[in-house]
Amino acid sequence: APHPLIMLASALETAKPGDRLIVVGVGDGGDAILLEVGENIGEVRKAPRRGVKGYLETMKPLKNYDDYIRFRNLLGKQRFTRKTSTVTYWRDRKEILPLKGVRCKSCGAVQYPIVRVCYECGSKDNFDEVRLAKRGTIFTFTLDHLVGGDYYATPVPRVVVELEGGGRVFVDMTDCNPEEVKVGMPVELTFRIIHESEGFYQYYWKARPVREKVEVK
Repeated sequence: APHPLIMLASALETAKPGDRLIVVGVGDGGDAILLEVGENIGEVRKAPRRGVKGYLETMKPLKNYDDYIRFRNLLGKQRFTRKTSTVTYWRDRKEILPLKGVRCKSCGAVQYPIVRVCYECGSKDNFDEVRLAKRGTIFTFTLDHLVGGDYYATPVPRVVVELEGGGRVFVDMTDCNPEEVKVGMPVELTFRIIHESEGFYQYYWKARPVREKVEVK
């Protein structure tokens, strides 16, 4: 389970050089790791990342218990059986995990997913791999009333995001009400579970509104 590692990341956000941290994981057995914070911890914190504290500050509280039991998959058997291909997930690992696309060497167009032929100039096999930005604006969207599977609440907003630095991605929208979605809305990508099948968890990117901090009342 990732919880001990998340707690470690949170502790490192305030740790000082020389501090000692113990990471303990207990489940089917147990593991304990003793770590000492190095002198370069300050340099690591200068990197532009939000961190655990930042994500907690931007969370959006659920409005009701129905949403909670849906997210926790407590409603019993799914209405649709979802299947996951681990082979496909491995094949597309560059596009899914680090969110890599390509930039055409001929015309400079950034494209996602990775392709062989440029949709702008028609150049073939003439690309550089690039890591795409995680922020952008909604280029267009639709409200899907017919989607099945794990979506118990409809409509589901599905958006095309124009990313900063180039490239567009088609993803689901999350952490917002459908009526809030509009063209030009600033959004950021967040890595979420799409579905689970036979013990394998399928992750992919979703878009959510850019929120610097949310006040929980």
